[in-house]
Amino acid sequence: AIEVEAGNPNYSALGGILYNKDRTTLIQVPVKTESKELAPGLKTIGYRAFYNTEDFNVVNIPSSVDSIGANAFEVAAVTQLNIPVQSSLRVIGTDAFKGLVGVTEVNIPATVTKIGDGAFGNLMALENIYVYSLVPVDIAENVFSGVDKDECVLHVPAGSLAVYKAHAVWGTF
Repeated sequence: AIEVEAGNPNYSALGGILYNKDRTTLIQVPVKTESKELAPGLKTIGYRAFYNTEDFNVVNIPSSVDSIGANAFEVAAVTQLNIPVQSSLRVIGTDAFKGLVGVTEVNIPATVTKIGDGAFGNLMALENIYVYSLVPVDIAENVFSGVDKDECVLHVPAGSLAVYKAHAVWGTF
């Protein structure tokens, strides 16, 4: 667990997890942690914040989060990733969820405007992607590298199927 002395001008800890002082940015989750709750009002999950964590299996992203940094969850032992449909999330960073081999389902809220390269790479067990934007977010070819696109089902809003099928990357599902 991470502890921060009272009065530290830059950092704080809650449940053994390191945040900036006002707990709007998650900086680091220890490899092993007892707390499974993220701070209320969290806005940013930082670079490599969950990197290689071993026992934070179910992650509930608060609806207040607007950005997830590069490599934020890379190779963590996460098996369930809950991103709320009604969310403030705008940016999913490069390789943000790369290597979460046990995750079977992801939601991409309508508020998302940027998805970084390899963001969902090597999600080997991914079976369902639920996208809520009427218009596809422009993404790089490698965003879903390592995902079996023949087995994974892309779910899009009613009336949006044609525009997703016509997209160079989304249309490969």
